[in-house]
Amino acid sequence: MRHARLRRSGLPVAMATTMAAACLLAGVRAPAASAAGPCGGRTGTAPQTYRHVVVIMDENQSYGDIIGRSSAPYLNHLAAVCGLATNFRGVTHPSHPNYMAITGGIRTPAGYIDAPNIFRQVRRAGGSWRVYEEAMPTNCDRKSAAPYKAGHNPGISYASIRSGCRHWDVGWSAFKRNVAAHRLPTYAFITPDQCHNMHASCTRGTNAIRAGDNWLRRVIPQIVHTPGYRRGRTVIFITWDEGSNGQSAEQRGENCLALVHLNDRSCHVPTFVMSEYIAPGTQSGLLFSHYSVLQTTERLLGVEPFIGHAADPTTDGMRAAFGF
Repeated sequence: MRHARLRRSGLPVAMATTMAAACLLAGVRAPAASAAGPCGGRTGTAPQTYRHVVVIMDENQSYGDIIGRSSAPYLNHLAAVCGLATNFRGVTHPSHPNYMAITGGIRTPAGYIDAPNIFRQVRRAGGSWRVYEEAMPTNCDRKSAAPYKAGHNPGISYASIRSGCRHWDVGWSAFKRNVAAHRLPTYAFITPDQCHNMHASCTRGTNAIRAGDNWLRRVIPQIVHTPGYRRGRTVIFITWDEGSNGQSAEQRGENCLALVHLNDRSCHVPTFVMSEYIAPGTQSGLLFSHYSVLQTTERLLGVEPFIGHAADPTTDGMRAAFGF
């Protein structure tokens, strides 16, 4: 079974086994002096379920555009002190289907759809959710208004949550209030606007990656400093919808998880995992995707059964790899 999982990574078994061994070494807990960072502050057995999961989705940057690049100093710092998935894939091109994949386990073009979703799962389990959209003019806004882009808002895409959309799908002022009051919801999906999601930059002299990196440097500490995070009850995922250079007509609708496309750079994105239970510097080379984040979120919040492709036997969860 272990070798079967490694084969799904798209790597030869020998190479994948070496990477797995390296990941195990990287997962050894650092000395206590490192516990002041955002990860690794707690040892022992992680809780079976968590109170909060936060997912932050950035735009259109491949793994090699971020990792090891001077334009993303904060993210590379997080790679060193938290968790990094080194073999993570978006599911397709263009953007919107990836937002649907990470929230509903489906790969569908833009539009309004009646399908199971993490938002509905959380509410049925008695929890709360918010989609926090930076620069969205009004709650549950279905029209783009730069720098807000409606296609990057999964909260407006599911018919089953339409009645509560204006209450749950909110703008950035709501995030500021909630995080300041230490009242983050059970599930939070955060979308930076077009100035800060690394798709473009609205600041002269600052490139798109640096603009997004600076934004994360401001936002992540606000979440990390909440009591829910410091008590080890919050997990944060930072990922990208898709990689760069995936906008050609030939790549539109591409299945990024098919074996033939596993070497496509436009499908390979970095994904960071943050928790007080993750040993600093932990990395995993197993094949993960947006479906993996969804499945892991469902496990963390105790809202199984898995939905959509999160339930596929080829979709691996991320808890074992990162020790949270």
